[in-house]
Amino acid sequence: MEVSDSLSGQDKIEELIRPYSDQLKSKMGERLGYAACDHVKNRPEGNLGDWVADLTLERATVDFRDSGEVKLIALFNHGGLRAPIGKGDILLSSIYELMPFDNEIVYIQLLPERWKQIHEYLRQSGGEPIAGFSYADSLWNDNFWVVTSDYLANGGDRMNFFKEPLQSVKTGRLLRDEIIDFVRENDTICVQMDGRWQ
Repeated sequence: MEVSDSLSGQDKIEELIRPYSDQLKSKMGERLGYAACDHVKNRPEGNLGDWVADLTLERATVDFRDSGEVKLIALFNHGGLRAPIGKGDILLSSIYELMPFDNEIVYIQLLPERWKQIHEYLRQSGGEPIAGFSYADSLWNDNFWVVTSDYLANGGDRMNFFKEPLQSVKTGRLLRDEIIDFVRENDTICVQMDGRWQ
């Protein structure tokens, strides 16, 4: 009798949430664009990490266009990319699988000596998604800005060089939404690695 009642209650719950579940499945099945090649993460460099870093830096550059000449780079974490984007249709669910967290894009201004710490971090980690610079770049002499996530800006993944920045600007935009918008606007994606880790 208890088992029967339990199943009956479960059936009622499933019946109650079915419309919402069906609506969510329909939304997640939306086609955003097409991947003409596989996008995977790898170390030191993968085309998935290159793509996410590049598109974020490209959009950040628009925000900085009236700020004069500034050094602007992008730095994210290998572990933050949770799933590959396979060749074929890119669905909304594909981007949620890639980026399931509500990570906000943040701009961090750092002193030039922090570049040495970043470089050492990258050497020890074996590679992270970067854009706007090459791993072989020499030491910088000026303050610079980094586009990253709020998780990393707060020292996540031991990126302690982000702590106590000169400035920190929250954009209010989610990294996942930036990726979604980029795919919608560009339709077909196929990123080739450019050797930025050489």
